[in-house]
Amino acid sequence: MTLDDAGYPEPRHRAAVVQLEAVHEECIPALVHLLRLHAVEPRVFLSQRIRTNRPGLRQRFPELGDCIRFVPLEEPRDWSRLARRVRRYSPDVVVLNTFQNAGPVSWASHFDLPMLGVVHNVTLLEDNELAKQMVEERRIRLLTLAPHVTAHLMRTDPRRYSETATITSTFPRRPRVRPHRSDRRTVAIPGGVNFASRDYRQILDAVPSILESVDPSSIRFTIVGGGGDRQELEEIVAARGYDDLFHFVELNETGFVPGGPYYSHLLGADFLLPLVPPFADAFRTYKITSAIPTSLGLGLPAITDRWTATVYDLPAVTYTDNDIAGGLLRAMTMSADELADLRQQLGVRQEHELARAQRELGFALDRLALG
Repeated sequence: MTLDDAGYPEPRHRAAVVQLEAVHEECIPALVHLLRLHAVEPRVFLSQRIRTNRPGLRQRFPELGDCIRFVPLEEPRDWSRLARRVRRYSPDVVVLNTFQNAGPVSWASHFDLPMLGVVHNVTLLEDNELAKQMVEERRIRLLTLAPHVTAHLMRTDPRRYSETATITSTFPRRPRVRPHRSDRRTVAIPGGVNFASRDYRQILDAVPSILESVDPSSIRFTIVGGGGDRQELEEIVAARGYDDLFHFVELNETGFVPGGPYYSHLLGADFLLPLVPPFADAFRTYKITSAIPTSLGLGLPAITDRWTATVYDLPAVTYTDNDIAGGLLRAMTMSADELADLRQQLGVRQEHELARAQRELGFALDRLALG
């Protein structure tokens, strides 16, 4: 049975899903789906700034229905008002879509309800004494977004983190947008342009060897994100004479690529390039790069090193060591049949990922007597 024709069981419980920071709304479709599979109907409270910075969440993910509520969270009284709204809703479980930062952890500590918290950055969690105390006292159970992150927590403290479960942010259904296609073979690079976390110079340095074998008019790199280093990247691209090879998606007035164009350009691309720094172990040991669940959720093949593909069990165009040029060249010259086969492998892997996450959330809910 596919996702599109699978029905959810009749709800037996209610969840209040809360996102206090103006980030991580891309995790909501999977979280809502997984809760509903376990007969838990969510009401989702999101920071109003998410709608301001990246509008159109409901339109892109109509399966969320009317469970989304955007709430102002600028003043301390706004946080207090939200706490009262959550209590009036009388949920059986409160789910913190981001559980690691001081403010939201303190806010959650005042609830005497079963709670789940999604950890996106284990370093921030480990630096937060109140968060660790809440986990220690089983006032909240943790969820991560990748098995290697859960394994890292368990290795850090096998007793405190023994009940951590692993869900996913992989989309159950692709966002409803019109793909922005090109007649060139297109490699999309998602996320904010940040030289510290993504090695853009890898691409620029690889271009000369790629152009020895590929017509430059047949390929394109699409930068699908804002970020503090984007202007510098545009200047470097221009200085190297690669303007025709690179397309920078337009930003909105708040400095973001709006959600519609963001997913439109990704869905219209042929490949996704995560650009995980080649020798940094963080994203393979205790961090997760959102590009990987994006690859699975959109059925968009990634071009990545074998280390990353192995850790995430990802069907991808892979390369060894630091040979990103070789990986890019294989992608640029891949036949249509090979590309179709890779997309089919991604579809199978997406189903397995969501099934694994369903089992894991079931474990977490069982620990709260909500299974």
